[in-house]
Amino acid sequence: MPPQPPLTTHGPPGPPESRAEAFARFTAPPFFPIRTADLPAAINFHDVDSSDFMLGPASVMARPVPHVGRTNGYRLDLHGFSVAYVPDHQEPVGDPTRVDDRVLELCDGADLLIHDGQLWPDELMLKQRWGHSTPDYALEVARQAGVETLVLFHHDPAHDDASVDDMVQRLRERGSEVGVSSVLAATEGTSLTFTAQSARSTSGGI
Repeated sequence: MPPQPPLTTHGPPGPPESRAEAFARFTAPPFFPIRTADLPAAINFHDVDSSDFMLGPASVMARPVPHVGRTNGYRLDLHGFSVAYVPDHQEPVGDPTRVDDRVLELCDGADLLIHDGQLWPDELMLKQRWGHSTPDYALEVARQAGVETLVLFHHDPAHDDASVDDMVQRLRERGSEVGVSSVLAATEGTSLTFTAQSARSTSGGI
């Protein structure tokens, strides 16, 4: 296979090992059938912690977010629109209205927030140090940050489609009361189209 353009990644630094070392360890047998060195393109790893940088015309904000391990959240601003992405976010147990200042900085007034929503409320007490959030906490983050559109992802494989749909409906009702006008569950094939005033859900490509 001819050489391919390089893939550049950005993420939090180690320790105990660099992201390049961790990636090489997991993309190798028995976890993965081929090794990084066998790929036709080079992979470049850029460590980012609390920083701001440009990727082409897009400005990117990276901030550490609470988790059991080192994790970044990101915000992209492009052509007047902003998307905040907060994965693997540890909900503070016993204090469901406390949101880390760095998370609020990432999400402040964003057009779209994509947020971890893995745990149902009754699961949080059993998995309170797993590093994840309930959908209710994701809504609280959106409320405090002044976000109108919330997309929940990082779904637990044990939650079937019906339970996710019920959760979304419940959050939509609550969201309409606190200024979060749109709540969605991320699904394969769903895209969002932004206009000057709003974001709407469509299916297919962007």
